[in-house]
Amino acid sequence: MAVVWHEADHGGRHLAVQAHDVLGPAAQSLLSYVGSLPPETALPGATVQFGWVVFDVVDGPGGWVTLDAPDLRGDALTERTSDVSLPLLGLTELVGFAQRTGLTPGEVRFDHTVLAHRDALGSEDVYLERLEPTRLGDSGWYLGPNDAREQPTADDLVIRHVWQLLLELPRVFGALALPTGSLVVVKGGEILTVADASNTELWRAPAS
Repeated sequence: MAVVWHEADHGGRHLAVQAHDVLGPAAQSLLSYVGSLPPETALPGATVQFGWVVFDVVDGPGGWVTLDAPDLRGDALTERTSDVSLPLLGLTELVGFAQRTGLTPGEVRFDHTVLAHRDALGSEDVYLERLEPTRLGDSGWYLGPNDAREQPTADDLVIRHVWQLLLELPRVFGALALPTGSLVVVKGGEILTVADASNTELWRAPAS
């Protein structure tokens, strides 16, 4: 896959982003959204939230208006990149999972935190449960091992961010936009079932 410019003209402005060539539809959706905003709200120096990521509006070559994104391969809280491929990939996963399952997505942001059990990190047999957030910036998600038998202690728990799970659990990432109360069971790195807060099964992966 090659990183290319995706371009569009909106309201007399030439907008462009850099992303992998296969992400053209997502890139055009992003440009259309930015183009639909009042021009004074999308000037260089402004920020624009589209889906799960907040983009920076910057001056591009030749007077273009372009977008930078948090660097999801580094420290997304402090580092930026002109290649918006990973943010768009994450968006396609979130939207795609909602479309495949018919479930209504909730809100999630790249910088929201996820509480995780150490034994779940790197495991392909885990569960995710979305509880009520306890503080600003908390996604409400808890990531635990399927075979847990005891309540975790403070030493068992670590804080991750939503963007890190795109790289660590790519085939599960799409479920992170599910609303509060959702329970997701993962087997072999694939989502097996989704249930609601009353433990009613809402979706099950088709039999292979």
